[in-house]
Amino acid sequence: MKDKIKYFINKFIYFVGLTCIVFAIGYAIFYASNSFIAGFKDGYNASAGMID
Repeated sequence: MKDKIKYFINKFIYFVGLTCIVFAIGYAIFYASNSFIAGFKDGYNASAGMID
């Protein structure tokens, strides 16, 4: 019985750790793409302004 509890706790810790890693990567990608899109829009607006 003790082994089963230990196994379950290990699985739970592993799952939580994996979820945190996936969430962190997803958030980093989301944040990077948002800032990239914002930078691209600013650059596009600036170049469009220069053309006018």
